[in-house]
This record gives sequence, structure tokens and C-alpha cells, in this order.
Amino acid sequence: MNVDEATKMARRHEATYNEDFEHYSDVYADDAVIYRPVQGATHDKATMAAVERRATAACPDRKTRVIRVFAAEGDWMGME
Repeated sequence: MNVDEATKMARRHEATYNEDFEHYSDVYADDAVIYRPVQGATHDKATMAAVERRATAACPDRKTRVIRVFAAEGDWMGME
């Protein structure tokens, strides 16, 4: 994956989160590792989805915005 491909994936992430949250976890592979500075790493899609469902339940009008994709290599990417 290069940065352009990762940027397309990041935009899909943003759109799905904001417009179709019910299917948000479908964006991720079952064994995805997601790192967030505050929460640390989640090591699978199910855990990541549970964290996001709790956060969205607490703040149902919350949205996400991809600022930039700053790295991509192989099957990983970094975005903020």
C-alpha cells in the first residue's frame, strides 16, 4: 500500500464512521491492530468496535475527521 491508497482507505474510514456507523467495523480486518495515543493498542476488530460503540453511545453526535495520512507500507498505515 502506498500513501495514495491509504488516503482512500482513510476517507472510507471517515465516511463510514460518520455516515454508516453500524458498518464501521467492516472497514477493518479481523486481526487489525489499532493504536490510539490515549487508549493504547487494540489487537482485533471486535475490541476496537466495542471501544468505539461505547464512545459513540456516550457521545452519539460525535464525528471523526482524518487530518492526514502520514505513512503507509505493506498492510499498515498511519493517520491522524
